[in-house]
Amino acid sequence: VGRVSFEASINDQHPPCVRSPASQTELPMPAIDFEPYRAALKRFSQDVLHAYWSLIKLMVPALLIVKLLDMAGGTKLIGALLAPLMALVGLPEPTGVVWASIMLTNMYTGLALFFVMLPQMEMTVAQVTVLGTLMLISHSLPVEGAIAKAAGISWRVTLALRVGGSLLLGALLDLWPE
Repeated sequence: VGRVSFEASINDQHPPCVRSPASQTELPMPAIDFEPYRAALKRFSQDVLHAYWSLIKLMVPALLIVKLLDMAGGTKLIGALLAPLMALVGLPEPTGVVWASIMLTNMYTGLALFFVMLPQMEMTVAQVTVLGTLMLISHSLPVEGAIAKAAGISWRVTLALRVGGSLLLGALLDLWPE
């Protein structure tokens, strides 16, 4: 009682029917048009693939340049150039290499380098907070800068906002009383 059985019609000319056990009357099943769903799924898939391919075209060259720069010692050079700036935000000079690696690569590389260097440096919680802030604001600059450039934002603006903004916020946090 209360069950509905679905049966395919023996005669191909009739659609499948729903037979109600109580009334034993056959009601035709409504036809479902899947074409709009297929078309929407196809458009969505094409949009996703287009966005994916656009990002790949931007990211792969940027990552290759970063890798070559890193292999040529660029991270250490940039870290040495950043070392004097670290004093402006209350950090020890060796953290310049950590910040340089994060700016050129990604968070994970910089964090791994930070944890390797941490035993040689004595840092307070406030200093780690400042370094974390620098890391969060100005990471992966080549890749994210290329994406911003494709969106119409110049490299100069991107670098000024991200590097300058992180230094400004780091300096403000350094002034915060402990």
